[in-house]
Amino acid sequence: MYDACEALRSSMLELGAGIDGGKDSLSMAARCGEEVVKAPGELTMTCYVTCPDITKTVNPDLKCPVDGSHLLLIDLGNGKNRLGGTSFAQVFNQLGNESPDFTDFSLLRTSIEVTQDLIDKRLLLSGHDRSDGGVAVTLMEMAFAGNCSIDVTLPNPSSCSDFEVLFSEEAGFVIEVSSDNLAIVKDAYTASGVPIVQIGSVFEGDAIKISIGDTVCIDDKMTALRDLWEATSFQLEKRQRNPECVVQEEEGLKHRKAPDWKLSFTPAPTDVAIMSQERKPKVAVLREEGSNGDREMLSAFICAGFEVWDVTVSDLLSGDVTLDGFRGIAFVGGFSFGDVLDSAKGWAGVIKFNKSVFEQFQAFRVRKDTFSLGVCNGCQLMALLGWVPSNDSLPADLQPRLLHNHSGKFESRFLSVQIQKSPAVMLKVSFLLPSSVWLCCMMVSIKSILTPCGRTWRALLLEYGLLTEKAASTFLIRASMSMSWVLV
Repeated sequence: MYDACEALRSSMLELGAGIDGGKDSLSMAARCGEEVVKAPGELTMTCYVTCPDITKTVNPDLKCPVDGSHLLLIDLGNGKNRLGGTSFAQVFNQLGNESPDFTDFSLLRTSIEVTQDLIDKRLLLSGHDRSDGGVAVTLMEMAFAGNCSIDVTLPNPSSCSDFEVLFSEEAGFVIEVSSDNLAIVKDAYTASGVPIVQIGSVFEGDAIKISIGDTVCIDDKMTALRDLWEATSFQLEKRQRNPECVVQEEEGLKHRKAPDWKLSFTPAPTDVAIMSQERKPKVAVLREEGSNGDREMLSAFICAGFEVWDVTVSDLLSGDVTLDGFRGIAFVGGFSFGDVLDSAKGWAGVIKFNKSVFEQFQAFRVRKDTFSLGVCNGCQLMALLGWVPSNDSLPADLQPRLLHNHSGKFESRFLSVQIQKSPAVMLKVSFLLPSSVWLCCMMVSIKSILTPCGRTWRALLLEYGLLTEKAASTFLIRASMSMSWVLV
């Protein structure tokens, strides 16, 4: 451990980085039955860094542009391919004789600086390190995530076996670069003394081919290899979730396609004339104990040109703030009161069982010049208050209620949804967008749809007479995966 600390100190000095905290974990132990399992004597590091521009990030999934792209390997292991302590060795219940190591930290620093500069110039499409399984695993993971094909030929060093080349976890990473930027990227690394080699290409299809020199080592369908890759995870999932749901997902994996996202408008900052108005519509971003996402919601409404107030339920209870001066309310997500009383029930109880506060909400709701938005826990609150799925005040026994997901577990899903024409003021243009903005938790669904939470909405069908024609007209979001209709 002393040697590890000395090596860490030297590397930090060369990199110009620092450590701002830590803990001696050698004393940690856990009892499992009659056995006491002690923490291993190893150094574990967690790194973080600021991100000044979230649009300038690189993910592992291959982008596979229409004009074609290429794969490049940046080898920081000085040409060595040691297998000691690797995942490959563990598969065969071995440790190995010599583990990967790193000595040239100046090269590491240079490679990071060059890579950061290329990311800043938006010249890299994707990237992934090879420290968890080796370059073969790195390449396949990138293809699995990108849902595309690769054809790769790795260098053939005479001193290494094919296994060592494919599965050694020496320092290094793989990047994807478009054909137009290939020469620029290669020159940037080469000029800085960072070893780089072009190893293959990316294209549409369902194939993975990885060769070492003239020897083909891996040649199979991408979907077949991905099924093998996911098989262990699915077996574990069957022990934790409803097996029927796991089987459905496993069967559908090979048929997945990349979403076709389209916008019917060009995104642009809010007009200066709106942002410079002295009197703007006032919006209350309402939160309760355990809520989160309020800062992001505040920022969104500020950018849209509203006068935004950060309001807590305690502010309403004390009378410091009232709702009569607001045009909009945004109920944020999170886990109000830790969801101890069930989803949003504690939050709803505070409002419903305080007469003056509840009357404020009722008065706000019936006004003709107001709007409301509920996200996640906030949408669940709106259902408990009787605000959704319609403004017709459905009786309590007919209002939508949250049921446990059919899978029996927390679900976080990405769907493509289509915005329909509707009187809803929040979404006045028709376009397709990813539900990574957590739309699923903002809606009530006609059918059961998986949502990013531990529970699922079941709404009442129009044909059963439980929704009016007017309420049905507010169903403005159509989920393409299940063709379900949802509302805000």
